[in-house]
Amino acid sequence: MLSVYLAMVGTDEEKDTITRLYKTYKKFLFSISMSILNNYADAEDAVHETFVRIIKNLSKIKDVESTKTKSFVAIIVRNICYDMLRKGSRETLFDDSDLKEYIVADTEKEAEIRLDYESVMNNIHHLSPLLKNIATLYFVMQYSVSEIGEILELSDSAVYSGISRARRILAAKKGENRNE
Repeated sequence: MLSVYLAMVGTDEEKDTITRLYKTYKKFLFSISMSILNNYADAEDAVHETFVRIIKNLSKIKDVESTKTKSFVAIIVRNICYDMLRKGSRETLFDDSDLKEYIVADTEKEAEIRLDYESVMNNIHHLSPLLKNIATLYFVMQYSVSEIGEILELSDSAVYSGISRARRILAAKKGENRNE
């Protein structure tokens, strides 16, 4: 895919920037899009569209490694994912055939762990956009509070508050799911 993006720019400097952006943020962007869309193909589409938009706004990126750039690309992919959801590119949260791919376990315990993970991801998907971002970055991607604050441009106390609120909501939803 990188070759497609390189063909979209002209100078060697732009090609170097795109290469560094791709290598630095591809997995990061994919994990954000998966946490929002919960669909592998849609997540790949969102990452592709993100790089296309990044190329259109390449002049705004001065330092590939900066937190400002990381926030910039995170916001782009998040907005693309929300646009995809609004446009109805996904009709259901999980397709049974998609779940079967993920729940191939050697033991019953592994299957139970995977189902718990899918349940948590499903519950995270239903949080407000801010709490969803905080929960995904903290619980799934294992970012520190200060890193989350930099990415989302929030104070550490706001991040701690969001983590606490998300934890409470997720615990309540987990209790509801067990009672069903």
